[in-house]
Amino acid sequence: MRPNKIAYTTIIHGWAQAGNLEKAQSILNEQILDFQHGNDSCRPDTQSFNSVLHGCAKAKQNPQAMDRCKEILEQMIQLSGSADWDCAPDSYSLTSAVLCFINTAGPKRAERLLEELLEATKISPSIAVYNAILRGYAQQGKVKEAENLLQTILKANQPPPDQITFNTVLSAWAKSESPLAPQKAESFLRTMQEHGISPSVVSFGAVLQCWSRHSKQSQAAALRAEELLREMQSQHGVKPNVICYNIVLSAWANVAREFRNTDALERATLLLHELLQEGGTSSSIQPNLSTFRTMLNLIAGSTVRNKADRTKAVVDLMKRYRLEPSNGDIRLIQRLSQPQLSEGTKRRRKQNHHTPSAK
Repeated sequence: MRPNKIAYTTIIHGWAQAGNLEKAQSILNEQILDFQHGNDSCRPDTQSFNSVLHGCAKAKQNPQAMDRCKEILEQMIQLSGSADWDCAPDSYSLTSAVLCFINTAGPKRAERLLEELLEATKISPSIAVYNAILRGYAQQGKVKEAENLLQTILKANQPPPDQITFNTVLSAWAKSESPLAPQKAESFLRTMQEHGISPSVVSFGAVLQCWSRHSKQSQAAALRAEELLREMQSQHGVKPNVICYNIVLSAWANVAREFRNTDALERATLLLHELLQEGGTSSSIQPNLSTFRTMLNLIAGSTVRNKADRTKAVVDLMKRYRLEPSNGDIRLIQRLSQPQLSEGTKRRRKQNHHTPSAK
């Protein structure tokens, strides 16, 4: 009894899932030959080829996967030109091939493959395919390439972008060191709304991250981050989560460290009190270790006289939320809990240290 299409496809899928692309493609070629020799019950279809492409998509840093992917696609396009074959590439084929190229050759080569396939076939790609390429650019920090692809998507509007499309580009700007990143990110936030897509807490979080990163060069960036935190809910109806609060706290920590700004700790303390108050209404805005660690670093970098008292207040809050400090946190807490010397005492000790002893 000769195997049918279901038997072949099941075996191919199994080998592909196991990561043995060579064996999966070998079984596919056996299926093709079996059909060509008269076994009509095993006629390969698009799913048969897609099983191998799925395995190629899962391969990481494997140049052979890209070569096999190209061979499979060429086979599908060539064979589907005949009436005897029902194996034309579909949207799933396209997505798998693009993912394979992203994993093995990078998003730029994947974008070029997508253009080639769209010219060679009549496939209507889903926005998920474009989002995968955008994610590849974002992970590599290639903001310009991500922005250019987004502009192409917006111009064609087929398929139309979704929230993930914009959030992915915003995440690329969040990692950028460009001084224009905060303004660029805010402009994309507006573009998002112009296309009828409501920004999410993730969208705002990426823009806040841009301002927080920029706060190392500008104190005004921390102010804008805090303003945007307020605008999220008042103007857009998006409730900030603890990540958003932590990002703004980090912005004030940058200001305190880089500019020795004495107001930064007070601004952060007020923000912490707001977070604690909001935390009573939602689990998504409960403070976490990152929250309190930032506060401890702010206290350490400040010139306030009551560091020990402020540190104790932070430690008490950590206990209330049942958060265990790391070893590094414990060392910092111990240092901040030591009695502070007055400036006069520090000067006298310094003078005594430099005064030569009598012989």
